[in-house]
Amino acid sequence: MARWKRKAQTANIFPMLKKNVLLLAAFLFASTLFAKDRMTFIYYYGWYGNPGYNTDWSHWQENGHQPPQDLASSFYPKLGAYSSSDPGVLDQHMRWIAGANIQALIFSWWGKKDPTHEVGRLVLDAAAHYNLKVAFLIEPYEGRTTKSICDDIEFLIAEFGQYPAFLRISHPTQYSQNEESRPFFFIYDPAYRDEDLQWLSDTVHQSAYDSILLLQSTDASLIERAHVDGIFAYEAVLNIMHFYKGIEKTAESMGGLFVPCVAPGFNINRLKGETSPLQRKRKKGSNYDQWWQNAIAADPEFVAVLSFNEWHEGTQIEPAIPIQKIRPRYLSYENTYAKTGIAAQFSYLRRTARWVRLFLELP
Repeated sequence: MARWKRKAQTANIFPMLKKNVLLLAAFLFASTLFAKDRMTFIYYYGWYGNPGYNTDWSHWQENGHQPPQDLASSFYPKLGAYSSSDPGVLDQHMRWIAGANIQALIFSWWGKKDPTHEVGRLVLDAAAHYNLKVAFLIEPYEGRTTKSICDDIEFLIAEFGQYPAFLRISHPTQYSQNEESRPFFFIYDPAYRDEDLQWLSDTVHQSAYDSILLLQSTDASLIERAHVDGIFAYEAVLNIMHFYKGIEKTAESMGGLFVPCVAPGFNINRLKGETSPLQRKRKKGSNYDQWWQNAIAADPEFVAVLSFNEWHEGTQIEPAIPIQKIRPRYLSYENTYAKTGIAAQFSYLRRTARWVRLFLELP
């Protein structure tokens, strides 16, 4: 199921933004003593299925929708109602992601028995062909506990640790001074007591499967309270981008990491079949630029794009096509960054490539 979380023409906007970002880079260079090993992530969802590769439709049909024309999404994918198990689809996805200068995927994983587990194996194989890395986002599957998360981490390392695309990073933190390359895990919705999270972190850090653990939160104090390596933001509606600089500074002072997110928009109207107050318009791309500007201004070491293909929530940057004959009408990327036709369909991928390049060039 999808998770509920909460004007001009832009033809010449990028030269202006680039100038601003370069000025920002000069400021950061003057105020930063050490360069950061920057990396960009993108959230990736492997929960889609169709009768061609699976036993039935999966996710596209949620809330009574009838694929392949009627999807549980306010946008329509250029690849249609695809299966996440289709090798051709995965290869195309990895090619697009690599072309956007992204370096790593954050793969949404829903437990050992969920179909996303086997899809994860396929994603690791496909990513390796494009020199991409894959980190795992441990989702709030039914029955998840801090003990099961601990087991999941050991299990995932045993299952996938030898894959070339499996992400490992050398980054000592306050609660693990280990300088060796360690797996990188994101834990979504860590709704547990501080002492339970602390037990989870200490257990993992003191084990043979020591890993970098990040909890979904914008409260940097959680780093000390839970003994984790850092936190990450997952939000496409609220203006948390304006707090990124303070969160990053606080996380650094605690010897921890912060991974802010950047999102093009948010729309669940078609999925729900009604107008939802949880909505953030794309504004022909200017909303996405605003997120990137605020993320870069915070001078983080990592940034995560939200998302490549979370079609239910309308946060995707995967190419979409305009379809008007289906009612209610699908939204499209037409006129995004003053682009139309095929150029518009790829507009967010191309814009991402530019922003990532600027981010990685910062000192």
